[in-house]
Amino acid sequence: IYYSTDYGDTWVTRTVGLTDTDIVDIAFHPTDPYTMAAATFGGNVFTTTDGGLHWRWAADLGRRLRRIYFNPSGAHEAWIVPHLEYQPPGEVRLHKSSDPGLGTWVTVVLTTNLSTSGGIWSMTFVSDTIWAAGDNGYVSDDGGTTWKRVIGGPDPIGQVKSFALPGGGQTIYAGTERNGVIKSTDGGATWQQQNQGLAGLQIRELAVPAGEMDTIYANTFERGILRSDNGGQAWLELDFSVGGRPKGQLLSADPFVTDRVYVGSECDGLPCIQISQDAGLNWRAVTMTLPLTWSAETGELMTAVPHPLVPGRILASAGFCRDTAHCNSGKEPNGFYASDDYGESWSYLGPTPPISEVLNIAFDSRDPDLVYAGTQGDGLWKSSDGGAGWQAVSIPGMLPPIYIADIAAHPHLTHTVYVRLYSYASSPNPQPNLFVSPDAGVTWQELPDVDTVFGGGGGVGLVFVPPAPDSAPYALYTGCDPGLCRSLDGGLTWAQVEGAPRPVVNSNNPALEAATDGQRSRLYIGTPGGIASPAFRAAGAQDVIPGLGQVYGGGVYRYTMMPIEGRWVYLPLVLRGYGP
Repeated sequence: IYYSTDYGDTWVTRTVGLTDTDIVDIAFHPTDPYTMAAATFGGNVFTTTDGGLHWRWAADLGRRLRRIYFNPSGAHEAWIVPHLEYQPPGEVRLHKSSDPGLGTWVTVVLTTNLSTSGGIWSMTFVSDTIWAAGDNGYVSDDGGTTWKRVIGGPDPIGQVKSFALPGGGQTIYAGTERNGVIKSTDGGATWQQQNQGLAGLQIRELAVPAGEMDTIYANTFERGILRSDNGGQAWLELDFSVGGRPKGQLLSADPFVTDRVYVGSECDGLPCIQISQDAGLNWRAVTMTLPLTWSAETGELMTAVPHPLVPGRILASAGFCRDTAHCNSGKEPNGFYASDDYGESWSYLGPTPPISEVLNIAFDSRDPDLVYAGTQGDGLWKSSDGGAGWQAVSIPGMLPPIYIADIAAHPHLTHTVYVRLYSYASSPNPQPNLFVSPDAGVTWQELPDVDTVFGGGGGVGLVFVPPAPDSAPYALYTGCDPGLCRSLDGGLTWAQVEGAPRPVVNSNNPALEAATDGQRSRLYIGTPGGIASPAFRAAGAQDVIPGLGQVYGGGVYRYTMMPIEGRWVYLPLVLRGYGP
């Protein structure tokens, strides 16, 4: 616990008496600001009566905790929100203490018929009414003895994360996981979305059809798959594939068939791919047969990438697991599937034994049989026969477990491949390494990584942007701590791209996508938003919210490189005359 008296500019610790310092929340008593309670991730509760100079252990609730509150009304009892995973299936609980020392707690059951998941996320107290955000929201007007659901129906809006009730009247705002902000003016009987001007989508992936500049697909956590036909100026919600654990490269546009789009998925326990033939308006699922070794397991696609040189060819990886915990562990065994008819039928390729999660697949730009696969733990793998057989690739000095963050095959130089990786052999928090191989992984040269050049830990993604005709060579872009960085010499040196927002950093497949129409080149960046860098603010970005700690909205940004330097660009000239 840290303490500041100058609005957060400087901090000192206040941890005397804390035997568990993994603090998840602090609550101030409503009548005495020197009396506080703290909850820890491991389930402990601590109290202080002198503003945190000394802490006293009060209770161990025996489960992971999420939030702690004092009720500002009534008897000022304390409330704790536990994690859902430590509650009986289908049941939502809170913990309540009327003991001034917070040594004794009782369990309060909100419902035994949980309609979604996630449990309670936050609580709001208005007069004698208690609001619990989670599922479809719960409200109690008798101090928590009985509860009723705020929003009816089987999950019509997605998980509620918070409530706000200005004035304590009939107007209620709810922040939701998938539908932004919703508002009720009749005490919760009816709801409407209130999202005008709100930009906060978590962009997981971007895909641009080959040869197009203005059509772009975005895979978002909250709204599923979106499509723009005018370079991101306006978006159409395709209402497909929302939420879930981030995987690898699951969204792609077919490089040969216009309007054909793919999304890797799971269908009734089987790995499957969702196919749209009309630019995402309609979808149908094609499932894959589990291999005999994993016939009793559940299968789910991790990555699915169409071949840029071979029409109809798609390579995919799938994970096999026995239960939800195993499927979400990141340690389930993976194998490869292949399709030669645009995803309509699939065959299992192996390998035996299986490898760790495959989160990215890259094809050589000239050799159709050369394929690379990046795993989460087993390093880089290579196939020289189009995916039928695979072998591990050794990179000097890198010891397992090795996590491949991204792969970029040079779009012009055959057998030249770039790999960004983390080697966890010597440290639980290793620094990233960037390597290039000119001979398909036989020999390697280590390059300066952007995190080494610029500091921080924001380096994500690798993507080549095509040059305009007769211009400079291909530029290599990556996310960096200042925002976006570029190399014009194959990764030997790096420079910051002024004014660019930072790409998404919490995804296994960073949202960077390049496009060209032969005259212009364009880079699309998916970002969750957040604090704007000084360069981004200096560039005069229109959507930066002014004030201390300026922020920019989450969503998709585009960066267009115009025709080559020294070539004329003609624009219309309008002359307005005055007089006779």
